[in-house]
Amino acid sequence: MRLPGVLCYSVNEEQHQQIFELLARINRLKHSLEHIISVESELPSAQRFEWVHHHIPGLLTLNAYRAITLLETPDTVRFGWLINRLLKILAASKCSRC
Repeated sequence: MRLPGVLCYSVNEEQHQQIFELLARINRLKHSLEHIISVESELPSAQRFEWVHHHIPGLLTLNAYRAITLLETPDTVRFGWLINRLLKILAASKCSRC
């Protein structure tokens, strides 16, 4: 799975539940924003950019729409910059904060 970034935390069960609920709420809000911009604005895609940036200057719509993914026990995390061949692999066992 390719993701734009990663945060790695060690949490207890209560914290895990809080994070799960918070991310679910954030993702619902992100989906609502996408619906407002894509559907409720009733604008063709060519005019949406201007409309969005008039109301929310500097918004990166893909980042605003993209859901936050909760991975509970990843084995590895890969980082790539610009060129896919330059992937860096970090095993969870080597991460002091994982």
